[in-house]
Amino acid sequence: MLSKIENAHTSGSLTTFGRLATGLDAPVTALLRGVDTEREAAYVSVPPPGTTGGTETLW
Repeated sequence: MLSKIENAHTSGSLTTFGRLATGLDAPVTALLRGVDTEREAAYVSVPPPGTTGGTETLW
């Protein structure tokens, strides 16, 4: 669960953040610092299922 929260695959509940903060002996606000800062993002096009997306093999 922690890994999914760290990698933005899921959102943690306030209860989850409270438990993490207690375990780390830190305030909940320390876990949320920097969340609202802008970060560079990259758009990666993925071919539809069943297509090759061109002549290159991507994976």
